[in-house]
Amino acid sequence: MGEILGGSDVIHFRSEVGGQPVVCTVTPHTLTSKASLNVTERHSHSFYELLYIEKGKGKLVTDEEAVAYGNHFACLIAPNRYHTRNPEGTEEFLSIKFVPDNERGELDHLQKEVVTAFSCLKKLGMFSVQNHIRLQQLFNALIGELREIKTPQPMVLGGFMSGILAVLLQELLQSSKVTMNTLKSPMEESSLVHRAAVIDCFFDQMENTNATMEDLCWLIHVSPGQLNRIIKAQYGKTFKQKLIDMRIEYIKHLLEHTEYNIPEITAIMNFSSEGNLSQFFKKHCGSSPTAYRQEKNKSSL
Repeated sequence: MGEILGGSDVIHFRSEVGGQPVVCTVTPHTLTSKASLNVTERHSHSFYELLYIEKGKGKLVTDEEAVAYGNHFACLIAPNRYHTRNPEGTEEFLSIKFVPDNERGELDHLQKEVVTAFSCLKKLGMFSVQNHIRLQQLFNALIGELREIKTPQPMVLGGFMSGILAVLLQELLQSSKVTMNTLKSPMEESSLVHRAAVIDCFFDQMENTNATMEDLCWLIHVSPGQLNRIIKAQYGKTFKQKLIDMRIEYIKHLLEHTEYNIPEITAIMNFSSEGNLSQFFKKHCGSSPTAYRQEKNKSSL
């Protein structure tokens, strides 16, 4: 929770939740927007979004569900999930974009719980709560810092954001019944579906990280040998093959649907160099990332 990284119109600051670093972006002027809003266009983005409706009423729609909202509505939206907000009149809202920093070493217990929560969010697409007293207090404090202080303090913003994310992710875990306490006990036959969902969530979250088999073994309490047999039965491939497939699909998504250049994709995917990214992609797809993007652009014309 160190520095503010931007100018006055858009503020970038750092936070953390459960020891996991998070890079955040907020546009303070949205806080004072009281004009009647039209329906927002259906859109998605490559980052997580924290949306808070301080005053207003409407409906938030994704491809999977529609959620009615009112005053004091807090919502987490996963990356690459199409959504639309349909307000019924005037609104005061706050939108914070954030990205967990995946450059980490050995995860401790609390960090693994946070990773599990983000995995579940990516699986669900969206998670929301309304009229949560603790969240209202935290958002009031965060909004007060942004509204009333000429130069918001980065450590203060990061602290409030940390508290907000901690509450929301804990509520998400409790709602999804995917807590560390349930994962600590041996899996029973009745939990096989749950275990499969946890594995799906893990791969969804780890597509752009250097995830290890040990991380997933820890989550579902099995040995590496058992895990490979489980994954083989679930996906028809090994852990390594599944992880490669997820990474390739995510690189393709970035090449086809975003304007990130190759150096930016290299950083997003946590490759040490553009050459390593190109070598990895060409080995599994038969062409370089640049050639793949050019071919896709031609075919879309």
